[in-house]
Amino acid sequence: MEWLEHHFHTAILTGEWCSNRLSHTRPNLSHLFFAEDLVIFSKAYLKHSGLLKNFLGKFCELSGHKVNARKINVFFSFGVKENLRKDINNFLGFQEVHDWGHYLGVPLFHQRVTNNTLYFLVERVRNHLSSWDAKKISFVGKVTLAQTFLCNRLWFLKRKMALVGWDNICQLRSHGGLGIMRLGD
Repeated sequence: MEWLEHHFHTAILTGEWCSNRLSHTRPNLSHLFFAEDLVIFSKAYLKHSGLLKNFLGKFCELSGHKVNARKINVFFSFGVKENLRKDINNFLGFQEVHDWGHYLGVPLFHQRVTNNTLYFLVERVRNHLSSWDAKKISFVGKVTLAQTFLCNRLWFLKRKMALVGWDNICQLRSHGGLGIMRLGD
């Protein structure tokens, strides 16, 4: 993957490849890597299709991996003309999709995200919570669930300054803390 990364950056620097700005307030992107997955952003040019096919071919030669065209999707923005879409798809041999689908169980969106868009997540959490039988969870289990929830909320706060000091959180409950133990204790 580092080889691909290097070649994308080189192609951008030499002007062979154009990175894309996904919105006027966002930075330019040419590609994203996550584990063994790759998302490539490009202008809809046949020249870029040839370069991409060349990159993937060389990468497969060097790494021993193979490109599975059935697992690769191409998504075009609304402004790309139908004949250019067909030409690019025929050249690359990949299938065109009209939405980004799901990645690791989460939908990928190409439009404005609203409360209704993510309502399925709220419903999933509600269904999960309603499936718990509160009478079957012991007191210790309830305390553990509460501690987990509180710890996650405190850990992922986006504020620069925490509302409560970690030393206070790690104190015993009898001393006003949450009783969460440090890994070093």
